[in-house]
Amino acid sequence: MTTAPSGLAPGLSPPDLAAAYRFWHPTVATEGLLQGLRDLGIAEGAAMAIGVAGPRHTGFTLDPGTARGLAALDLRAGAVRVELPPGPVTGHVDDRHRTRVADLAAGRSHLIRPPGDLCPEARSGTSIALLHLRVPLTGGDTGRALDTLRRVNVQRPGAQPVLFFPCVDVSALSTDGTCLRWEEGPEYWRVLRRVLAAEPRPDGPPIPPGAGRWTREARDAMLAEAYAGTRPAWPGRRWERVEPADTPGLHCLTARDSAGRLLDGGANYRLGAPPPVPEWSVTAYDRRTRSQVRTDQDRAALRSLAEPVPAGAELFFGPAPPMEYADSRWVKTVPGEGWFAHLRVHGAAGEWRPGDFERL
Repeated sequence: MTTAPSGLAPGLSPPDLAAAYRFWHPTVATEGLLQGLRDLGIAEGAAMAIGVAGPRHTGFTLDPGTARGLAALDLRAGAVRVELPPGPVTGHVDDRHRTRVADLAAGRSHLIRPPGDLCPEARSGTSIALLHLRVPLTGGDTGRALDTLRRVNVQRPGAQPVLFFPCVDVSALSTDGTCLRWEEGPEYWRVLRRVLAAEPRPDGPPIPPGAGRWTREARDAMLAEAYAGTRPAWPGRRWERVEPADTPGLHCLTARDSAGRLLDGGANYRLGAPPPVPEWSVTAYDRRTRSQVRTDQDRAALRSLAEPVPAGAELFFGPAPPMEYADSRWVKTVPGEGWFAHLRVHGAAGEWRPGDFERL
């Protein structure tokens, strides 16, 4: 029988605590996004942050191959209309607990309704909702992608004339849109209580009494499950498939090498040939922060559009550069820090399957 640590409520076991932590993590993570906008001086309903992610941005598995837009929609005064321009832009709206409110399509107008609206279509469960937008960097054209985001219209229904949402380009700024500042200690639960006081979610589990004393253990249990590598996408491979929103194609994660060991920032690795499609990327993320690895190289991803790689070539990851290709086929990692990789393939790869990381 598992004994509950001192300070936990009677009958509450460590798995119960870990389950409560994991259930509420999307809510606290969303508050991290909101706080990141506030830190930039962007208030709810005032403007949208746009940019292309790099190592200077602390954000959970941000994709360096897309331009992103993020805004907090203020529904306290009523519905908000979001109009996307024609083109490759896609997006969605989530409520404050990361429950999907609406998927957004290019060239269409979408009415996002507040809680309590009589029409259930695109009705948010909270009075603050998060607008997420993505534009692929087709041909590596960052300027065109950002200009597409600037043409997104967000305003109250009936407002005249059409006014485009002010945009703040954060590409060159150091930003933090995560809950890392809270997720290891008692502040995690304080932030959650504050959010629930404003935006309740009755179907969630109660906050365990005394949970603040064991927040780090609960966080570690959540991450251990995420990096366990128990759900391989293909027999004999360490990669696991993921299905991110608004991004078609093949998406895989792995935190382990070919021998099943966790990827180590102090070791050097080789990855087999990339997929036979024009657009792909492999990004290295710090295992603790889930953000792009941060080194003096200032690069965490290898991308076909940025660094053309010949068919059959190999990619390298580790603290020491390979004898060749250090400028185009190598991502530097940090000794003492674990990491994981995210492979994104845009387009049909046929029967191709990713190889595993081989420790050198």
